[in-house]
Amino acid sequence: MGTTRALSNAYHPDLARVWDRVVPPGGDLLVERMLRHFERRRPGLRGGRALDLCCGTGRSAYRLASSGYRVVGLDLSPAMIARARRHCRRFVADGRVRFSVADVRDFDEGTGFDLAVAPWDGLNHLATIADLKSCFAAVRRSLVPGGMFLFDLVGRESLVHDSIVVERHHDWVAMLEERFVPESGTSQTRFSGFVRKRGGLYERYDQTLSWTLFAMADVTNALRAAGFREIHRLDEETLEVELTDPEQAPRVFFTALRPRGRWRIPPTPVPADRPGPGGRARRSGPRAGVRSGAVASAIPAGAGSGALPAQSVVGGGGVRRRVPIHPIPNPATAPRTAATRASS
Repeated sequence: MGTTRALSNAYHPDLARVWDRVVPPGGDLLVERMLRHFERRRPGLRGGRALDLCCGTGRSAYRLASSGYRVVGLDLSPAMIARARRHCRRFVADGRVRFSVADVRDFDEGTGFDLAVAPWDGLNHLATIADLKSCFAAVRRSLVPGGMFLFDLVGRESLVHDSIVVERHHDWVAMLEERFVPESGTSQTRFSGFVRKRGGLYERYDQTLSWTLFAMADVTNALRAAGFREIHRLDEETLEVELTDPEQAPRVFFTALRPRGRWRIPPTPVPADRPGPGGRARRSGPRAGVRSGAVASAIPAGAGSGALPAQSVVGGGGVRRRVPIHPIPNPATAPRTAATRASS
């Protein structure tokens, strides 16, 4: 991602000031699910050090600190970091939380983190798979052996459409305009509106941000290339169901571990997930309501609004089935089954 694109996706002061008022505070439930998943799989690391990427106004950092974690939050926007410090001031005061203005593609906050999170599709703001690889490498360096990386990305179901949503409240009006651009493989999302200030005057905010549509197979390969293992792509409701077709899910949660000891990066990439029909689906998270972030080559030309047939998505997780959590196999070493032979 170039410097211009990076700076354009740094939330401006006017948007940062109103963010917590006009965006539904659903992040607490999400972070709670992420913590349950982490503590179930890594009980020995509970209450350790956590890295919060794209931390915004500090909602997730506050929840992590309330659960006993020592947190470092990173965000490209100085305005968001300022809001986060105020929101978490009691934890900042006693040293449990620290915030830094930083680019998640290239940061160095030291090592020794047990957990790294990037909730609410913050990494969709990156422009290319190369940017994700840089971010993943920095995260891996930061984690302890056996540490976990948890993040989510919104996919085709959430991004490939054009829409305008207006919401009114007694003291604010918010408009969300989303436009998918096939040439760049991005959703250009404009946040604008008015928020009432003390004294009855209204303050206007207006900023356009970009979300990139990533092929989930490319994201998986980027994690492998960065040296992660035990990579899972899970549903957004429980973080327990392995998605059988993550390309069709509105939101995909990735979990990955930094391996203990030496780890040889597999030379063969994971095969691209077979594309299927897209369409609108009910979305949750910051891009739902007033806020609804791959590779352009993974998007068919002309895949704008209405270009894809509708698909019924049950539970917001794409086509899925409940299966035991297991690592995604390396095709270079995985045994060939009847199913894989039939698809060859």
